[in-house]
Amino acid sequence: MKIELTLAALLTAGPLFAAVVINEIHYNPDPGADTSYEFFELHNTGAAAVDLGGWMITSGVVHTFAAGTSLPADGYLVVAKLAATYTSAPFNLVGVVQWTSGDLNNGGETVTLVDASAVVMDTVPYDDGGCWPLDPDGQGPSLELLDPAQDNSLCTSWAASTGVDYGTPGAQNSVFAGGSSAPMISGVAHNPVVPSYLDAVTVSATVTDDTGLALVQLEVAVDGGLSQLLTMTAQGGDLFAALIPAQAAGAVVAYRVLAQDDAAETTLGDWQGYTVAAGTVEILIHELHYNGLASGTDVDEFIELFNNGTATVDLGGWSFSGVTFTFPAGSFIAPGEYRVLAVNAAQFTAIYGFAPDFQWTSGALSNDGEAIVLSNASAQEMDRVAYDDAGAWPISP
Repeated sequence: MKIELTLAALLTAGPLFAAVVINEIHYNPDPGADTSYEFFELHNTGAAAVDLGGWMITSGVVHTFAAGTSLPADGYLVVAKLAATYTSAPFNLVGVVQWTSGDLNNGGETVTLVDASAVVMDTVPYDDGGCWPLDPDGQGPSLELLDPAQDNSLCTSWAASTGVDYGTPGAQNSVFAGGSSAPMISGVAHNPVVPSYLDAVTVSATVTDDTGLALVQLEVAVDGGLSQLLTMTAQGGDLFAALIPAQAAGAVVAYRVLAQDDAAETTLGDWQGYTVAAGTVEILIHELHYNGLASGTDVDEFIELFNNGTATVDLGGWSFSGVTFTFPAGSFIAPGEYRVLAVNAAQFTAIYGFAPDFQWTSGALSNDGEAIVLSNASAQEMDRVAYDDAGAWPISP
């Protein structure tokens, strides 16, 4: 990610400011060649030379550039594990810098460049998986930036080098394209994690782009059938979400996120999915302690749920009315199991000798009776108890 200088830094940098970017990374050359062929390349995208004296690589590998190290305008500087590899044939480069210690991690890491004042100038969190190009991981090519003007913290701004192995050290990248990068999709998840046949499923994702997004969609296929496209709506910031309707028990649902930016560049996310839990869903409000032993207070109130069905249920997104609480994602309850929610977890533990599963957010159970409603993540009513302290209801509680 290219870092812009502050006004003070601009005023002291000379008449023309040159932006230095990490432009190429060769982190895992051919098997057995790591000790001599690893390198990364800096590129000066500006119109004036930059004095790199005192600049440092502070993560990834360790190096401080010597006084007088200069990177000319539109120039390239190769920083290698073994400088002799690139100063000799077939590369025959001049001015290669050998870093002090460390290796580029074959599994991915963050490489950070700071100036002599320890201001971060560029940082690249490369990886060997996810949306990052795979061929640079031990197959010969290097990892090359498509365009030095793009955000190099995004995986979509990079590609595997083409042509000969070992990339293009000290020269323009073989994949140089110019223009903007395609959208970046990350953090894709669905909730509930294991839905039942009653649950609509929310799929969310973080989508970013350097030019602006034209559309974000969710492609969904059920049991291998024809896919359909759902619009993912903005949730604030870079977060988008769409709702997959409830499906039959045992259904296999596959989905992926598609994004297109204002420059008509498109990114297709990886396919992900889930299987709808089999069995019947019957979650009961099984016990209420609405007016306990602690006279004049509500500190020992609790609600107990029981799974009377045959399916394990993810309660994530389920909620109560009467008291305020929404279950977090991954709150599973298997057939025959109980879950206890207390108004005060510490007080409950002191009285009963074990901790409740959850402490509700706010509210109290009315001592005179009220309706307690349990709803699933799709706002469907799953159980209701309209208890009272009079009439045919037991009086002792």
